[in-house]
Amino acid sequence: MMSIESILKQYQKNKFYKDKKNLIQIFLALILNILTWLYIFVKFQGQEIVVLHYNLLSGIDFIGRWQKLLIIPLVGSCILIIHFCFSFYLYILRNVRLANFLIILLLIFQICLFVSVYLISNLSNL
Repeated sequence: MMSIESILKQYQKNKFYKDKKNLIQIFLALILNILTWLYIFVKFQGQEIVVLHYNLLSGIDFIGRWQKLLIIPLVGSCILIIHFCFSFYLYILRNVRLANFLIILLLIFQICLFVSVYLISNLSNL
């Protein structure tokens, strides 16, 4: 026989998967992460050396192989998994506001990563 607590947890799990706003934001974050991976492979694969860091005061200060750029979407993928798991756990604990906030932060983080890769690609054309 199921306890009341397990029934409530099951209800919260179902509620998480039916919340369309959260699912759309997670889906968009996943799409942005995949686009970041694809953009790096398409844009930089033929190049030997690319710009990896730019400083406003001194200009280009770090260059290297294009494969080092793959750290950016890798970190994005790890953050995506961690945020999803943690927000799901918070949703089960009925802390919906904090779970929603984490999902919004996840989307913002993925946007920032994609924009940073795009800006790096523009520096490589200089």
